[in-house]
Amino acid sequence: MELFPHVLILVVSLGALFYSGGMLVRSLTWIGRYLNISEYILSFVLAAFATSLPELFVGISSAFQKVPQLSLGNLVGANVLDMTIVLGISILVAGSIATRGSLDRKDALLTLGSILAPGILMLDRTLSRLDGILLIGMFVLYTIHLIRETHVTPSVNSMHSEERSLRSFLRHFTILILGILLLLASSRLAVGESIAIAENFKFPLFLVGILIAFGTSLPETVFGIKSVTLRHSSMSIGNSLGSVVLNTSLILGIVAVIHPISILARTPTLIGIGLVLALVFITEFLGLRCGKLTRPFGIVLIACAIAFIAVQNLL
Repeated sequence: MELFPHVLILVVSLGALFYSGGMLVRSLTWIGRYLNISEYILSFVLAAFATSLPELFVGISSAFQKVPQLSLGNLVGANVLDMTIVLGISILVAGSIATRGSLDRKDALLTLGSILAPGILMLDRTLSRLDGILLIGMFVLYTIHLIRETHVTPSVNSMHSEERSLRSFLRHFTILILGILLLLASSRLAVGESIAIAENFKFPLFLVGILIAFGTSLPETVFGIKSVTLRHSSMSIGNSLGSVVLNTSLILGIVAVIHPISILARTPTLIGIGLVLALVFITEFLGLRCGKLTRPFGIVLIACAIAFIAVQNLL
């Protein structure tokens, strides 16, 4: 079969991923406001979950099609982009992002631990179903801890009483369900067409997964930009960190439970995990020490993304 139809369908499916991700961001943000959830919890849990649904469905689709390496590449690439392009662009648009009241030392250590854990579990060149269960358990415990903590950030966009109707809630909940269904269909298409393109060009699935990450990370980028333009810049940090934690624990765990992952591209995988770990550490260190992230740091983050992509092409 000719290559062009596969490329065209892949582009359309990535566009659908982006559109459906936007649907989820808008609906979940409204639901978060309806439930009076704080900015930090909303961005770290709800928004991160919404914007990471493309990675989740790509992971589920690739696992059921017995190509979990595609999901691994997608998750590694998405994590790098979340901590470089997504956060970097948000900082550049905002000028600076205040971090006081959003980050604390205990959360910082738990975030680093959740990123390091899969790297340790991969040392035997596989992520087994038991490893997947451990990762999912870590995410559940971390989320419970996070929700129980009290963060000083206020609720997002306090909602007027006329907005708080059951009809409005049901409408946004319906949009949420439709967005999930569109995500499921478009991610399955993206996986299938990516496999066809990889076979045509003899590309490793891990590298194709990284390329797909550009499409699946678009919702996080849109959410980050919207957060800073609406003067809720701390939400962009919560979304980036939350997406990384969710990708490396819940989503990777689900994929491994469905189909154990053999680490075929060990060096690129470890480079990606190591880079994300370093970037999260530096981001949290600067955030805790300086109380804000400034434009020069945003430029450094974007430069790291370019360097990562260049290195991956050489491997």
